[in-house]
Parts: sequence; C-alpha cells; structure tokens
Amino acid sequence: MSEPRPLRPDEPSRLGEYRLLGCVGRGGQGAVYLGESPSGARVAVKILHDHVAGDPKVGKRFLREVEAARRVPPFCTARVLDAGTAGDRPYVVSEFIEGESLEQRVGSRGPLDPRDLQRLAVGTATALAAIHRAGIVHRDFKPANVLLGPDGPRVVDFGIARSTTLATTSASVAGTPPYMSPEQLSGEEVGPPSDLFSWAGTILFAGTGRTPFGRDLAIAVLVYRILHQECDLTGLPDDLRTIVGRCLAKVPGQRPTAEEVLLDLITGSGTARPGAVAPTGDLLTTAMGQMAQPIAPGTHPSPDGPFTGDRPGTAPPPAGFAPVSGAFQAPWSSTGPSGWAPPVAGPSGWASPPTGPSGHPAVPPATDPSGGRAAPPGGISRRGLLIGGGAALATGAVAGAAILLPRYLRERDGTAGAQPGRSPGAATPSSPATSAASPTGGPSASPSVSPSATPNGSGLIPPDRAPLVLRNGQLVQGLAVSADGRTVAAGCWDGRIRLWEVPTGEMVGEIDDRKFYVEGLALSPDGRTLVSVGGVRDTKAHVWDVASRRRVSKSVVGAVFARFSPDGTLFVTGSGFEWVRLWRTSSRKQAGASMRHTEFVRNAAFSPDGRLLATAGWDDTVRLWRTSDGSAAGAPLTGHKDDVNSVVFLDGATLASAGYDKAVRVWDVASRKLRGETFKGAESTVNTMACSPDGTLLVAGTNEHGVLLWDVATRRRLRQPLGEGQIQTVAFSGDGAVLAVAMGNDVLLYDTGGLRTA
Repeated sequence: MSEPRPLRPDEPSRLGEYRLLGCVGRGGQGAVYLGESPSGARVAVKILHDHVAGDPKVGKRFLREVEAARRVPPFCTARVLDAGTAGDRPYVVSEFIEGESLEQRVGSRGPLDPRDLQRLAVGTATALAAIHRAGIVHRDFKPANVLLGPDGPRVVDFGIARSTTLATTSASVAGTPPYMSPEQLSGEEVGPPSDLFSWAGTILFAGTGRTPFGRDLAIAVLVYRILHQECDLTGLPDDLRTIVGRCLAKVPGQRPTAEEVLLDLITGSGTARPGAVAPTGDLLTTAMGQMAQPIAPGTHPSPDGPFTGDRPGTAPPPAGFAPVSGAFQAPWSSTGPSGWAPPVAGPSGWASPPTGPSGHPAVPPATDPSGGRAAPPGGISRRGLLIGGGAALATGAVAGAAILLPRYLRERDGTAGAQPGRSPGAATPSSPATSAASPTGGPSASPSVSPSATPNGSGLIPPDRAPLVLRNGQLVQGLAVSADGRTVAAGCWDGRIRLWEVPTGEMVGEIDDRKFYVEGLALSPDGRTLVSVGGVRDTKAHVWDVASRRRVSKSVVGAVFARFSPDGTLFVTGSGFEWVRLWRTSSRKQAGASMRHTEFVRNAAFSPDGRLLATAGWDDTVRLWRTSDGSAAGAPLTGHKDDVNSVVFLDGATLASAGYDKAVRVWDVASRKLRGETFKGAESTVNTMACSPDGTLLVAGTNEHGVLLWDVATRRRLRQPLGEGQIQTVAFSGDGAVLAVAMGNDVLLYDTGGLRTA
C-alpha cells in the first residue's frame, strides 16, 4: 500500500470501531483507508462511495470480494478481518500490507532486476496456483493488484472474482483492458487460463516497464492487438520470455496452468506447456521458500526497445488505469463492461493481416472513396490503427473494441428497445423531440437558446443532489445533452444508447444501436437527430430520429467521433484512419471534399459561426478547414509535442487544444500562432475538452486526475477536480447550464452555476 494522504474534511474519521488515519487510494466506486483497530493494529479499510453504495450490483460484488478473499490461503493475499456497514455504505477491513503495489514500484523506480523479477514470478505464480486451487478465478490480475509486502508479493482485490464453477454463467465480462485475455474481451468462458494471460502481461510490465500491448491507446487499437497481434517480449530474461510467451497464447487451451508455470520457474524443466505432467509433491510448499523474500529497490530504466504502444524509455504513471480496483473500479473498470469485441476465432474469413517492419498490420495504400488523396504508403502508422474506412479493419480485422456478451444481446431490426410498459416506438416525456413536437405529433422547430442565457445554472439539479447521478450498469463512452439540459443520452459498451430525464434521473428509454460498443454520440441542436459512432463489425455511423427512435440512415462510413455544426445543418465524423468528412444532416450525403491528417484524427470542433472546422490529430497538429468545401484554411497549427486528443473553440477568434503532452494550448485562429500562456495544471493526458457556450468555462477530462475546470478569462483553475481517474467524455447542454461527465458506468450531472461558485 502507498503512503496515505491526510483525511479531507468530507471524509470519515471513524468506521465502526476502526479509526481512519489517512486515505491510501480512491477509485471510481470507493476508497481505501489506512485504519487502526481497537487493539492498535494497522488495517486497510475499504468503503464504497455514497453515489454507488445503493447499487445492488455493486453491493453483491463487494460481498463477493469478501467471500473470495476468505477462501484463498492467507499467505498470498490480504487476510479479511471484518466487514460491516456505516449507514448505508458497506466496508471491509483487511490486513494492511506494508509496501507499495507493483505498478507503483515500477512507475517510480523502473523495472525489476532479473533476480527480483524471478522472485516476483515465482511468488505470483504461487499465489495464482493457490487461488485456482481454492476454486477462484481472479479475473483482474494486474500490477496494481500485486502488493510487494516484506514477506513477498500478495495478490489483492477479488471484487470481480468468480468461482470456477460459475465462470461460464456470468452475464458480464470484467477486468482492466490492458491486461485482459482475448476470451475476456470476447465475452467467452473465463477460467484459470485467463488469469495466466494476465499474469504474463504483469510479469512483462515488471521486467520492462511496458504494458503488454501498449498504454494510453484508443480502445479499438488495444483490443485489436490483444486479439490478433503477438506481444513484444524484448527485455525479459530468456527463461522468463519462453514461459511468458506460452501464457500469452491467444487460445486458452494452449496456455499452461499456474502449477505448470510454477514448476518450470522452480526447476527450469520446460513443463510450462499444456498437458505437461508435473511431478508429485506440493509445489506450493516448495515455492513459498523462494517467494518469501522482499523485492529489492532498484533503478532500472525501461529499455528503449521496439515500439509496443508505450512511449519508449518511460514507465506508466503510478496511478495507472485503476488506483483502487476490484470492488472499487476507476473508469477502466469491472463495473461497466459486460463483454468485449468479437469471439477470438471470429467469423469465417477473419485473419490477422500481414505485418510490416514495426509489427503492425501492413495495409496497402488505400484510396479515399470520395476521391481524396491516397493513404500514406507503408501500412498503418503506430497510432493510426483504429476503426474507420480501411477495409482490412472494417471487415475482418476487428476495427474496434466492444464490451459485449453476444449470447445476451439481441439482434434487432433497427427500432428502439422498448422500455417496460411502453411500445417500441412510443415517444417519452423526456425525449428531446417530444417537447418540440407539433400538435399533430410530428416534430417542429425547437426554440433557439441563447448561449449565455443561463450563465448561473439551470436550477435543474438541486444543491442537495449535486451531482445528479444517472446509473447505467454499462461503461459509458459517448455522451450528449439536449439544449435545455433536460435529456441526456449515453452511448454504452453493450451497444445501446440510454436516455435519461433530468431532473428526475429516470431512465426513459433505450435505443438498440448496434451489436457492439457505442464510442461517441452527437445530438443536433434542435434535439431531433442523434448520430452514433463505434462498433466492430458494424463500424458505420448511425443516424437516428429521436422522436420515433428509428434509424434513418446507416450509409455514413465508419467513424470514431461525431459533432454537429451550430445550426445543425452539418455533422462531422472522424472516419477511416486519417480522414474527416462533413455530412448534410438532411440527406446524409457528404458535403465537400474529405479532409485529412497524416495520422489518426481523434476529435473535431466547429467554430461558433460554423464556417470553420478544427481537427485534433495524432500527428501532433491541429488543422483548420472551411466547412463550405472542406478545403484547408491555412497551415497546420504546430506546437504540441505529442498526440492531440481534443480541440475546442473558446470563441470565434481563439481555440484550445490538448492531448498527451499534458498542456492545454490556446491559439489565435487568424494568425495560427499560440496566444498567451497555456492553461496550467493539467498534469495528465487530456482525453477530452468542452467549453461552455458562453466561452467562460473550460472543462477537460484527463487520464488520471478526473475533470479539471478553468476560468477562460483568467486561465485560472477552479475548485478541486470532479472525480478521480480516467475520464473519456464530457459535454455541456446547449444552454451551458448543465455539465455531464461520463465516469465509469455512471453519468454525473452538475449545475454549472454551482461549479463556478464552489
């Protein structure tokens, strides 16, 4: 466990008979505290956050962690000492392990030396063998869940563990994507072999500082690599490289068991092969003698080896994807995903494409179907492998990542999923189009909303309910809010779009959008049209009529983001690797020429007058285009030192951009030059940004530090961050009065008046 920070005024100082001394870590659903028992012993106390404590699914998962941890031999985990409730919030008390997590150790001091790495491998393989012998599948084995105690490594956080007899019956698939096995991503049976795959990735990270298939990647890239590409094992000792390689087999049956791995580590006998016969004797007893030695501190920089998705020579930040995992997941968590991309074998004809010199799939130069320039030769760049128009990915090569469970999802005819008690096509009181419906039932023009009409908030979210939490049960990636803030749409990882009414917080309907995940959403200013993007096999952008909840078009090419122009007559999609295209909302026909970066385009924004489009690219540039014909409006904006993830206009004369270099830069649109100082205090990769329509409040969703807010005029950070961990999506209502934040499985709604004054 890491050193605790002092308690904040809003945190409890006592739970039951336990005194809390400090906070060790916080995740998307709960926190871990250093506590003191009545006898004075140091303990770890885990408690759920208020906004998730009432969720029965979370409560069950919490109890499952307690049950699973008690079934595992105490030498390989943190022993459970007590469990109870404080008000309505359950908590569990366990042994406090003196020491840091493997993720923190490597992040702060670099990879382990070969001797310590061998000890870690033996200790963690011993733990897995014991866990599996107890009939448990951990399902979230990763560096953050390995604590380096003084007596050897301990495996913790069993919040998503399952009995091996129940592994095939779960209706949800969970884990942390960078360390998940192919079968987890595919929604297939998850058993002990899945833990071995995750173990191998953990050992690779410990020995090299690299996550197995890359970090800070778009979901589609990460999942494609896990399903189809081999992992780079450069930097591991030869003996470990062989064992780890076998555990990373794509097919579960081709991986060795934990006991076979353990025997091979101890004897070097080569038994870590499926079907190898282990000699008699208790391997766990033998291994415990080798594992009960502390990992020595060291400073071994990451090797600058072949690219595998990480920035060469760097180690991931200590916080990682989920600083507190298991029952308390950060946005990359077990709480939302209910499966992932296509089955490992895939449909007939699916095959890994040939690889180029860098190890990425080599795709022949493609011609833009709309007549634009050819894609760059030499195959897909290291960042360019994402869903879109390239045929190799859009069909057989699994262009996107999805959290799904195919046997639990229905194939529908394109109509909206019916809410219980309602007919599939029935309009709901909260539908954006309903309030704008004509007396005959058809849609009519919505009243225009002045961007600065309600700068002090809408009053929709009472102070005692701030934030208003919309519970979903599935990881949320796409987000859109109606102009008046009364309707929220969320694109979820089970392929559905869910609609909520504000301020009641009631879920009022679903749209069965696609069989795989929804990555992004855009809602037209008049509330009539919804555009969704994402998917794996079906990678097209879908256009929905909100009032009838029927799909009106599936003809737009594959995309990873969508945005509407201020007047709603156009929408833009990032489609086909480097390509960006504009579409007429009325006809869904392309408007003007295709626009292009030299690498993947992550996002786009329209100027307030709709005449310019700004695009953020992974070629480290921001580019401006004329929406009249798609032509370039001057030279690219250069100055970022790494991939740019987001761009947003602050007003008609300036725009802000941010990404992996952790700096929010401001540009003068006319001169194409940097304008003034950057917005200070990002301190983490910026994934997404939004600016209030009146141009006064800038919001950024980061990779580690939640949601940051700045006053645009002074460029001063406002208040504490909203939430913690990784945030992929934020959105303002059209009137700027409501801010929506996708945080794991939930959508949190804030009244912006309260944010400005807090």
